[in-house]
Amino acid sequence: MLRKMMFKTETGQEMTLPVTPASYTVRKGKQVQTVDVYTLGAYTVPTTDARETITLDVFLPSSNRSYCVQYTEQAVILAWLLQQIENRAKLRFIVSGTAVNLPVYFTNLEYGEQDGTNDIYGTLTMQPYVTLAAPTVETLTTTAKAAVREETDRQTSATTYTVKTGDNLWNICRKFYGDGTLCYKLAAYNGIKNANLIYTGQVLKIPDKTTLQGTTATQSAQPSTTAVAAAAKQDGGGTSAVVKPTVQPSTYLVRLSNGSPLTACQASYSWSDMKTGKSGSGTVQSSRLITVPAGARFYVRWRSSTTWRVDSVTLDGASVKTGGDYIMVTVNGPKTISLHWTR
Repeated sequence: MLRKMMFKTETGQEMTLPVTPASYTVRKGKQVQTVDVYTLGAYTVPTTDARETITLDVFLPSSNRSYCVQYTEQAVILAWLLQQIENRAKLRFIVSGTAVNLPVYFTNLEYGEQDGTNDIYGTLTMQPYVTLAAPTVETLTTTAKAAVREETDRQTSATTYTVKTGDNLWNICRKFYGDGTLCYKLAAYNGIKNANLIYTGQVLKIPDKTTLQGTTATQSAQPSTTAVAAAAKQDGGGTSAVVKPTVQPSTYLVRLSNGSPLTACQASYSWSDMKTGKSGSGTVQSSRLITVPAGARFYVRWRSSTTWRVDSVTLDGASVKTGGDYIMVTVNGPKTISLHWTR
């Protein structure tokens, strides 16, 4: 039975590599330290274990082939891999029919085309996902536990925090409770109506986690992705801080397909990113997968030296109106643009 290599997210979503790599490589070693011993010279001694590195050679075909164990569209799987790197997501690396089932996260993906077939070859690098364990401590007596609990309760009940420039409730909750999602409960506990807005110099009461978890949250919505910049406080000249926004991908994939059977019918593209000033361009004869920064403007133009002409253009499967011989789209997600030629 042909083995499958797959990745599984914490929510149960699975992504199987369409073509099973012939092998994978695990690198492991010892970190070393050079010690200068008086009168004896320098000696190199091993210290702790170095982190393991797992490397996979991946192959993403541009279409379903007979040797694919489970085909997923190239643009979809490539975007998924890049998203996991962006989020530093905890995954399970599974090889069917073996005992391999490891917690990992992706650290790097190098990819590109080699032979003009639109197939993508890449190298995926992973590291084991290590969960820190709490140290073992000596068990306290009942009297000692009561004394510690009393002191802890006394200190906790008096805990306050003064908001600093750049703070937000999400990060404050991560600092005190290890859980940013408690930001809405902390807002309610402090009588804050808008959990997205706090001010420099504002004093927050920080209850113990059990007390906070019993508080009804101010709101259940996710943090606003538009309230990112700090705003000046109107009555005190301070700076407001906002809840940490959800991390968005920095790049998306655009597939441009030129349906012309003739070399005389050419499609060209260009993109520009107003935020960074970066840009790119190229031509497409059949189909190409292009990496574009999120939010960039993407232009497609077409021309023909024959009687052929473009009679329809689709964007993500839906027909779109053009500006004559071009279209422009804002890349706010993976895109598929297709040109249809006729005469």
